[in-house]
Amino acid sequence: MHNISVWLVSRHRWWLAAAILIAALCWHPAGRLSFDRSIDQMFAPDDPLLPPYHRLQERFGGNEVVLLVYDDPRLLDPSGVGLERVADVSRRCQAVRGVTAVLSLSEVNRMLEQSAVVPSLLAKRKRRPLILEEPPSLGATFRELFTGMTHGADGRTVAIACLLEPHETLPVPRREVLKQLHAIAADLPRAVLVGEPVMVEEGFDLVEADGGRLARDTMILLAATMILLFRNFRWMLIPLAVVGWALVTTRALLYWSGMEITMVSSMLTAIIAVIAVATSVHFLVRYRRFRSEDRSPEESMREAIRLLLAPVSWACLTDAVGFLALRWARVGPVHDFGIMMALGATMVLVGCLLIIPGLALSGSWGRDPAWVPGERQLGSGLSRLLTTVERHRWVWLGGTLAIVAISAIGTGRLEIETDFTRNFRKDSSIVQGYDRAERLLGGAGVWDAVIPAPEPLDGDYVRRVVEWEQRLRSIKIPAGSEESARVTHALSYADLLSASDQSRLLKLIPMPLRAQEMARRMPDVVSTLWWRAPKQEYGAIRVLLRSRERLPAHAKLELIAAVEKETQEAFAGAPPGAPRAEVTGFYVLLANLISSLLRDQWLCFAIATGGIVAMMAIAFRSLRLALVALIPNLLPIFLLLGLMGHLGVRMNMGAAMIAAVSIGLSVDSSIHYGISFLRARRKGASRREALEAAQQTVGRALIFATLALVLGFSSLCTSQFIPTVYFGGLVSLAMLGGLAGNLVVLPLLIQIVRA
Repeated sequence: MHNISVWLVSRHRWWLAAAILIAALCWHPAGRLSFDRSIDQMFAPDDPLLPPYHRLQERFGGNEVVLLVYDDPRLLDPSGVGLERVADVSRRCQAVRGVTAVLSLSEVNRMLEQSAVVPSLLAKRKRRPLILEEPPSLGATFRELFTGMTHGADGRTVAIACLLEPHETLPVPRREVLKQLHAIAADLPRAVLVGEPVMVEEGFDLVEADGGRLARDTMILLAATMILLFRNFRWMLIPLAVVGWALVTTRALLYWSGMEITMVSSMLTAIIAVIAVATSVHFLVRYRRFRSEDRSPEESMREAIRLLLAPVSWACLTDAVGFLALRWARVGPVHDFGIMMALGATMVLVGCLLIIPGLALSGSWGRDPAWVPGERQLGSGLSRLLTTVERHRWVWLGGTLAIVAISAIGTGRLEIETDFTRNFRKDSSIVQGYDRAERLLGGAGVWDAVIPAPEPLDGDYVRRVVEWEQRLRSIKIPAGSEESARVTHALSYADLLSASDQSRLLKLIPMPLRAQEMARRMPDVVSTLWWRAPKQEYGAIRVLLRSRERLPAHAKLELIAAVEKETQEAFAGAPPGAPRAEVTGFYVLLANLISSLLRDQWLCFAIATGGIVAMMAIAFRSLRLALVALIPNLLPIFLLLGLMGHLGVRMNMGAAMIAAVSIGLSVDSSIHYGISFLRARRKGASRREALEAAQQTVGRALIFATLALVLGFSSLCTSQFIPTVYFGGLVSLAMLGGLAGNLVVLPLLIQIVRA
């Protein structure tokens, strides 16, 4: 360690120049790192939810439904001005590149016009003219069928359903498609654009925007905190330089390896900042201590590196091993996140060694960080805390066990968030738009059932489908208070054919010929609802289901399960080779998104724990001390999860990864504490003296780093994306819990087990 420290300090300008050159080479590639916006990547490749979703894409050409909802008091005006406006807006939506079909009230009117061709069809079959009058109730029948789909029951709310091409085959980015639809909505009164694709894209936009804005704000707050604590510009710049260098090099390496940022890995900047700032503060505290002994800057830096190189290296490598455990996750973004963070932790270690000596020793201005106001009292407080823990160890142990027990109860009460609108602030336009759509249309969540359909379609099959849809509408799942989760609307090609029975003219036409004529006149609409397998006896019909998006997790998942069960039972008798009856769609995927992210977390957590124990056992050369040091790292996790369960805070994307992140954040402190303790013991210090030495050096650094990071992460609470807010808050609590664990629980356990 001495030789390495001499080597690093004697050539500090060269290493700093090398760091600057590396950063310059990585700058451009780092900026080109792309953002993966596909939602199906958030599921394991063998997840049973994906095959039905992909089959829906392949058969019907588009599965992502977006609703453009606006207000028109003259919608059903006898003059037809409202319907003309609907037709005009529908044409504009259809013209947007990436929109495969549009379903609106104007399409309903086109269906009514079928009666104009019926006499000619009958004449072809019977070779004689036929004149029949259409009942006036036909228009009302069709419009009632589409109420809640194309228009509201109030007679003034318009809903135009735009079906988008799948994300993988869109000719332009989906954000561009939605941008053009938003532009159309901007010209209409009280218009909103809702739908699962809108929410997901809005979430990606916010996460991507947060990546730059919050990183900048976090750096500013970190800088302000560091300069207030140590009143030294140089040592304010050093941690920021390490963070920036590690982030740029990590992003460049990810770009060169072909990886992409996702919603899961969007926290990359924040976690790199935690590791880099904490490590830099350890160097600061040690360097400042040696400078206070009248040693030269070079000698002080050599001694700081000599003492810290081992714990810093072990801490960063242990972080890397812990995060690499996520490689056992089957979800691609979680797997990639583990690799990204392992790479980031390694780059922090390299950055510290290249940058800190060079920036600390170059030039003669402001080399020495000041002592923090009240630091003398802080040192006395740490000594008193250690004395209190030693005198009342069994009381502290009992309190710790009580916290663990209470937290364990809370973890059993954890619930998963399935309402994607809760990822946005209540006053956001997208939440307000959803509230309006849910109120006026009976639900803004659109999903799908795909059922086998014989070739050709016949009347018995149509009646069977209509009866099945009625059974779906009768399903009610208690959702709290007086509300129930239910299928508010169901619309299929069978409904169109069934409604046409109200026409005296259409009723005379056989069902197969009627279906073919409707498909000929409205190919875009029918192709999204009816899939005809070439030269096969069975095709498939797509049923558009509508229900409320803003439902409790248990109610939404139970509703999906009940609909799936009813669908499987209703079409269980389909012959071999016919398409399977399946329930799928964005609504189903988003309802199971957090469950997918959490599915492998306990396995990854167990692997990470084993890897961390092994690394600490090697670093400490003691398995017993490694097991003791593990407990303070586990406590913050159980405490956070327990608090969430007791407070009713649901698991969203920001909380889903907190177990893997928390253990990586607190283990660094335990390694620094353990190595400092063992070093003092090897020099002949008693157990109490060794703990006091660790408490005064490592303890101070932990407090300063935690204070700076918690204040810096407060900028995450300003995000418009709620999972980012959760992540910032939970990481801050994890760091505070890790601080308490390493200053109280770790010395307590060391004294009890006589380590």
